[in-house]
Amino acid sequence: MSEDRDRRARYGEAFWRAHHEAWKRVSHTLGHTLCHTLGHVTYPSSGEADVPVVLPARDGHRRRFSDAQRSHILAEAARPGASVSEVARRFGIARRVLCRWRQEEATQFVDVEIVDGEVAP
Repeated sequence: MSEDRDRRARYGEAFWRAHHEAWKRVSHTLGHTLCHTLGHVTYPSSGEADVPVVLPARDGHRRRFSDAQRSHILAEAARPGASVSEVARRFGIARRVLCRWRQEEATQFVDVEIVDGEVAP
């Protein structure tokens, strides 16, 4: 009985080791392909000179956008007939990030001053 258990344990270890090695090979290939593709910067064609080139974020780092850049991207997305997904893709951000920016912009607070006085009819 002990021999059977040992054989089963060795089989299980060999099975999972083989799967782990295969996964490492596949994930390395996929990761390299993705990094290689994202590592190339495409420059705008002559007709798109005013579109800023946004470099992809490095692994493990977040990209920071200034308020002016955010406003520019939000203005692009607000154009009639503009696709939010397409705008986000062009600037190298996730669609959900652009949607969150739109939501944050819509819920800004305004200063209100209350003055004693008569109300006009």
